[in-house]
Amino acid sequence: MSKKPVHFLEVIWILVAVACFILGIKTAIENRMNNSLMFFIFTAIAITMYALRRYMRQNNSSS
Repeated sequence: MSKKPVHFLEVIWILVAVACFILGIKTAIENRMNNSLMFFIFTAIAITMYALRRYMRQNNSSS
């Protein structure tokens, strides 16, 4: 299996995490913290997905 699609997904997940974090901070500054909580939850989910994909890729490459 080619490693390009797997690496591409890692990059997408980290970009989603960064975008959600920036939007969360922007929303927290402009509005209340309750409105930005969703963005911070999505940030945590995206970071978790990035870490899982990276872990899976590294385990597959060492086999």
